[in-house]
Amino acid sequence: GPKCSNQAGQERVRLELKIKTNTLAKFSKLSRHFDHLTRVDLILSVDKLVQTAEATVRIPGHKVFASANGEDIYAAIDVLLK
Repeated sequence: GPKCSNQAGQERVRLELKIKTNTLAKFSKLSRHFDHLTRVDLILSVDKLVQTAEATVRIPGHKVFASANGEDIYAAIDVLLK
């Protein structure tokens, strides 16, 4: 079967870390607008044609869900947070 080279594995880890770092930085800005964020659940889906970011944000007494698509995962995250 196909083998994953170490270099390909390293690239994947770098990409995952970049996405995580980018996403955490953007979501940290949410806490500036909402004093009492209690939880943020984020699901990122990557398909050949559609990249999707979904988030459920919880503040006391409320649960807000949003979903967005983009050309790439970064664009989907940006649209989600607008």
